Amino acid sequence: MNPEAAGRSAHAGRHLAWDSSPAWAASGQVPHGQGWGAPLRCLCENLGCQHFARRAVLNRTVSRRRFLVVGAAAAVGVAALDGVALLGSSPGNRKPLNWASPRGSLDVVDDYPLWVATKLGYFAGQGLDLSISAGPAQADSGLSQVLDGLADVGFPSPGLLASTVDRGLPLQSFFQLCAGPVFGFAVRSGSAISQVAQLAGGSVAVASKSWTELVEPLLVEAGIGPRAVRVLVAGKDWLASTGSGRTEASLAWSGLEGSPSAHGLRFLLGERWSTLPANSYVARASALADANRRKELTAFTRAVVMGLEFARASPAAAAQIVYELAPGLADSTSPALAVRAVSRMAGVYEAGRQRGQPWGVHEKKRWAAFLRIQEELGRTKRLRPEDVYTNALIRAANDIDFLRVQSDALAYPLDRGFRAAQGA
Repeated sequence: MNPEAAGRSAHAGRHLAWDSSPAWAASGQVPHGQGWGAPLRCLCENLGCQHFARRAVLNRTVSRRRFLVVGAAAAVGVAALDGVALLGSSPGNRKPLNWASPRGSLDVVDDYPLWVATKLGYFAGQGLDLSISAGPAQADSGLSQVLDGLADVGFPSPGLLASTVDRGLPLQSFFQLCAGPVFGFAVRSGSAISQVAQLAGGSVAVASKSWTELVEPLLVEAGIGPRAVRVLVAGKDWLASTGSGRTEASLAWSGLEGSPSAHGLRFLLGERWSTLPANSYVARASALADANRRKELTAFTRAVVMGLEFARASPAAAAQIVYELAPGLADSTSPALAVRAVSRMAGVYEAGRQRGQPWGVHEKKRWAAFLRIQEELGRTKRLRPEDVYTNALIRAANDIDFLRVQSDALAYPLDRGFRAAQGA
């Protein structure tokens, strides 16, 4: 292979991703490859790269065997990634990194990018030993652990992040995992309520008082004054309050749809009508300002992107991994429900990619609208989007070997239950 061809191959291994962005599909520059259902695009194009795949190459029929071979060949160049250099990947040189859940538990599918990246060795390959903890069962969603240095990365709601920053506490979001709205409401299946605006004069159940800050921005966006809806704190069985008719609705999110606790409920999720941001990965501002710590956080985001791409290629494989590894999940759901839930959460995480954005980018327009609502509610003073997030790590985070990850996903062996769920 001549140097020019070798350069193109290495670039393709790092930068090409399957994308269903309508703008790219209509452009004619990047045609649909047979059997993939989405065009191949250069992920870093928005960041200055002008690489486009050639139509003649992409229009060839690509067999599974050929794709695996090409993916394995592309993986050879993974150490040459642009951006931040890989940390030491041998066990003795790996850096410990602690991630704290915002829920006080890990028995959900929502964290599948972390479990997949752990199982496939993506964190280890980036020189990290990731510790995934349930976080404290309290209202601050694990942010106290991040502020106290007991955890490196938190995953709070935007409301909690904004109020924390407003109090002068040094936190900043560095990766927007939930690129679409997560939260919304659940109503009884037979309810006449079909729009959030119809909740005016009714009641909404939540598990804890702190969840009010999740409910109110959604109501304001829908044109309802927060005082027009009564918020009922119902504890861990808050969904049952709606199922029994005690409340008109309950706060809900994508990962709950299809779960046993949501039986008999219909979901009005924000991803279908809201434009507000949702949970993101945050760290101490001092860590993001320190060169060595920033390398570790960049390595973390790169492994997360690999986990996201893995699930994009095989939701069933991602569901099987999180089903096996997430404590308590297998006791509360089935393989079929796990696959369905991963697919739903993947839709939220991929929302930005569907709009032509790279993984993890914070969109200023969405954050500006949310911060205006927070100010109107009196929860914060006037904050600028750049006060609460940074996009400085996003280019390097997306600089991965996409073909290698997709081949990992396609080759991952599925158990019988997950094979059946995949074909359902």
